[in-house]
Amino acid sequence: MKKVLVSYGKNKEDWNKLKQLIENEKELSSTYNFVITHDKKELRNNIEDTNIFFGFKLDKKLFKKAKQLEWMQFSSAGVNHTINEENLASDVIITSSKGIHGKIIAEQVVAMVLYFSKGLNVLRKRQNQKIWKRDDVVNKQYQLEDKNILVIGYGNIGKEICEYFKKFNSICYGIKKHVKKSEINNVKIYKMDQLYDILSKMDIVIDVLPLTDETKNVIDKTFWKEMKEESIFINVGRGKHMVEEDLVKNSSHLRGLGLDVTPEEPLPEDSKIWELDNVLITQHTSGDFKNYLETSFKLFLKNLKRYSKGEELFNIVDKNEKY
Repeated sequence: MKKVLVSYGKNKEDWNKLKQLIENEKELSSTYNFVITHDKKELRNNIEDTNIFFGFKLDKKLFKKAKQLEWMQFSSAGVNHTINEENLASDVIITSSKGIHGKIIAEQVVAMVLYFSKGLNVLRKRQNQKIWKRDDVVNKQYQLEDKNILVIGYGNIGKEICEYFKKFNSICYGIKKHVKKSEINNVKIYKMDQLYDILSKMDIVIDVLPLTDETKNVIDKTFWKEMKEESIFINVGRGKHMVEEDLVKNSSHLRGLGLDVTPEEPLPEDSKIWELDNVLITQHTSGDFKNYLETSFKLFLKNLKRYSKGEELFNIVDKNEKY
């Protein structure tokens, strides 16, 4: 009987939920030996004979000990935090939890855009100061109809984001690394090397890129200077896409910066990003939600059913692309 190691959850309540979900899957629970670990020591003690792993992360040292490992699925959509030269060079299959975040991240993107487009950031400050002054806010706020929206990294999450903005009658554009069609779901698609052909025309720019060697520091001084006056930038991708010094020095002309992710997390107290007058920092919360544990684990169990039948798994990480 193959061993499935589940290194997930933070407390007894979480572990009981996982146990119940396993027990509900009678066929899987009779086919596999499920082991739920509660701390790092239990993880170390159980990894050597593990065949299948599910969790947020498996570090290089533990991966080397997992001599019988065949497949590991991570609870996040991005895997940059846990892939390394060891697991990339191995025959171990890597899958992610891509697909469960789309709607909730899209909702947060819309919320951040409205926060700036409606001047709520300004009004909130005036509320704290007990100042009634509205005319300048009213004169600057705008509707999203006919606004140009650019999603950099148009994948599953980008698609959901555009679906929301299309309801406002916004005009959506997407950037993809591999472009097979020039238009997807009424979204005009461009290659990454065409970014600067269209960036200056965009009213709202949303970063949903994965973190790879190619995307690290891609948002630099040139990027900020190309963005139009009073535009909005949202990052729900990865913070290390942005060069912090360039962000701080070159983004004051933007109406707003909605940063769910930052170059360092947690963001240090002495970071100048905190002091920007036009920033909203949401502390990497956009992809999390109340029932995340159950949702991500159910996705794993669904994939495990495919694995037991010899079917192709979904959300397989391309080891060359690293996402």
